[in-house]
Amino acid sequence: FYQYSPAFYIDDIQNYGMGGVITTTSDTATTLSYINPYVTGNGLLWGINPLTNSLSEVVSSFAAQSPISIGIYNNLGTQVTTGLVGTGLTVKIMQNGTLLSQYTAVLYGDVDGDGTINAVDLLKVKKHILNIIPLTGVFLTAANTDRGTDPVIGATDLLKLKQQILKTYTIIQN
Repeated sequence: FYQYSPAFYIDDIQNYGMGGVITTTSDTATTLSYINPYVTGNGLLWGINPLTNSLSEVVSSFAAQSPISIGIYNNLGTQVTTGLVGTGLTVKIMQNGTLLSQYTAVLYGDVDGDGTINAVDLLKVKKHILNIIPLTGVFLTAANTDRGTDPVIGATDLLKLKQQILKTYTIIQN
């Protein structure tokens, strides 16, 4: 299938949302794998569906095969075992306890990190636009609900967020 080295093959798979690691013994190569159904880049993971973002659904969507494991961690580094996956949580992909990859989750529209898109998020974006309480970091990224390439969070982002809450628009997550 591929004319290139196994290292290129794994890199190519990761660029398309799959991941894997090849470990080599003296006479065999073993592929340890998982499927990453989300988009990743610059240390971020996005493409999370706000209707199916329970911790168990997100973890199981990776279809990790032993000895690969997926863990979700809060900003204190404590593993989270229940609830929703929202902006700011860390997704760690491990092999036998060794970190392979780590990403910060982004749920566009979820600017408070609770895993839901609601009026609290709308208020936080309004306060950001009015320069009352500026959003920073990954929460600023999550406020880019129009998914524009401009770094400015403005009226269009606020409108898309309001439409999502009213169920007249769906914020593009991937």
